[in-house]
Amino acid sequence: MSLGGKSRKGRSRNGENLDVWCVYNKVALSQSLRQIATGVQDVVGLACNKTLVASAVQTAAKRYRST
Repeated sequence: MSLGGKSRKGRSRNGENLDVWCVYNKVALSQSLRQIATGVQDVVGLACNKTLVASAVQTAAKRYRST
């Protein structure tokens, strides 16, 4: 199983919860993208790298920009 990419409707395939989890780890825990990617692999069991984590953070930022 892997993470990343876009679904047919242009939405993130990794899901809102994973996007938010990545943001939490980046902001609240001050983890690097590499540390977050390793955590995703260890905790969730998804193949992940720092590029995909950065994409998840950007997706969450776009989703919550107005709040």
